[in-house]
Amino acid sequence: MYNKIVNAGIRITRRCNMKCMYCNIQNTVRNDLSLDDWKKAIDIIKDLGAREIVILGGEPTLYDNILELVSYITQHANLTCNLTTNAFDNFDLVKQLLNNGLNSIGVSIDNLDIKNSISPLKAKNGLKLIDYLLSNEINPNITNYTVLNKKNVKSIIDLITFMNKKGVSTYILPFHWGNEGTFDHRKNNEQFAFVTEEDIKNYITTIDKIIDMKKKGFKIKNSIEFLENSKKHIKNLDWKCDGLSELRIDSDGSLVCCCDMLGKVNKRFNIFDLPKELDEFYLMREQDAKNCKGCLWPSSFEAELKKRR
Repeated sequence: MYNKIVNAGIRITRRCNMKCMYCNIQNTVRNDLSLDDWKKAIDIIKDLGAREIVILGGEPTLYDNILELVSYITQHANLTCNLTTNAFDNFDLVKQLLNNGLNSIGVSIDNLDIKNSISPLKAKNGLKLIDYLLSNEINPNITNYTVLNKKNVKSIIDLITFMNKKGVSTYILPFHWGNEGTFDHRKNNEQFAFVTEEDIKNYITTIDKIIDMKKKGFKIKNSIEFLENSKKHIKNLDWKCDGLSELRIDSDGSLVCCCDMLGKVNKRFNIFDLPKELDEFYLMREQDAKNCKGCLWPSSFEAELKKRR
């Protein structure tokens, strides 16, 4: 496997002020690292070669020292820092984070028809946050991480067009369920998954339209390579990553196999074991990856990196 750390996703807390029906994050309780420990972790991440850090949750803006952490990442470590939020009652804090050096903000809106969204409140909040930032003449790099699913497959083109007019980028996350085995991030939910032959046909037709939009200059962050490959694997979910590019760290400092899969590395390694035990981590993580049946989430990042190698 080809291992090269260029990015890190840090889940700074599992706490959240929402309970989305598809999320398992709050089912596991872990302690949050202190600000000083996260600073040490950021230094390690940088030394490993990462150039960008994505702050995740739970809801990351609930972390008590989020302002100080973002400042440390962007100003001391001089790394690109992005944060994804559910946009629940935190608009002023998001504004402060952007003023503290946060490079971009991510929201999650999958449907302009709110009642048909996977998470109606999150979609509603995200739309309001975008308008708030733009109306206050704050024009950050905003990305809408939209979950492409059975209920929005025929309307997502309108959503991409709407976001594009506002200067907001779209990143497509295809919904899939349960193929890779045990995971702690998502719940199985067939009502949103592409299961039948008609579902697969609709998915492929929509992806072809999205590729055409990207070629025409629409603000779509996925690479064409990923979008094309997703069509081949959406049915059997048999696309497996061929290495580790994004280091994932849980709220207590534990290293994880990937964004979903629970493997042996989750119980064995901590960020503070690195870089001393990096080779051992790679070897055990490779075994975890071999036991994975395949999916689309981790492979999407792998596909993006192949064009940079």
